[in-house]
Amino acid sequence: MKKQPINLSALNYEDTHKFIIRFIKDFESSKVRAATDANFNNLLINILQQAPLYEKALKQIKAKKQAEALLVADRDRDKKFFTLRRAIFMYRYSDNLSEQEAYQNLKTLIRTFVDAEKNSFETETQAINDFIDLLRSSENLPRLKVLNIEQYVNNLELVNSTFSTLLVSREAEVLEDTLYATKILRKKLLNIYRELAEYVFVMAKRKHTLYYFKTLTALNEGRIHFADLLAKEQGCIMNNQLKIVK
Repeated sequence: MKKQPINLSALNYEDTHKFIIRFIKDFESSKVRAATDANFNNLLINILQQAPLYEKALKQIKAKKQAEALLVADRDRDKKFFTLRRAIFMYRYSDNLSEQEAYQNLKTLIRTFVDAEKNSFETETQAINDFIDLLRSSENLPRLKVLNIEQYVNNLELVNSTFSTLLVSREAEVLEDTLYATKILRKKLLNIYRELAEYVFVMAKRKHTLYYFKTLTALNEGRIHFADLLAKEQGCIMNNQLKIVK
């Protein structure tokens, strides 16, 4: 048997995690008793210990990116809320009675929500939804039309919906204060895996026993799968480059 070749360094951070998890699951499915070989067992234990740390490091990266996206979306939402307020207050000195009536009532309404942006993300999101519902009520919708500011309400609704989607889908916060060095953890995890894979390959050639053959098969299943993924990705990159040259 041979060890399926794969360029592990070409795996991105997420795929590295998936690759290791794939190996762990494939080995578990093989029903091989790891403790039969103490050297292999120690290497496997090291992988099992390092994999959760690496996963936490990835979650920190994801949580950080999501937090940054939330802040950007929140600032956009605040701007749209401010723009709506300004649009209403533009009619402060209008001589038109219908516009003055609409302005006075909407001014009173908007002031009840003026502190919404000081609340938590969740509370502010709900407050804006409530505010928009009130603006579109049978009583206030005609006033929006008189002031011609429906588009500002639509814009606020859109950014609030976008923010809400980001808020719901964000990664659960990593509670530990520990900052994980993702690059170092990835290198350590892959080095342990490389050592384990080489050990299994050497022992399979030397011992010719079912234990090492089944373990090598478990190794190769993930290696074949991810080697194919890398080949497809490389093929796509080369095709795109050829299109650019043409």
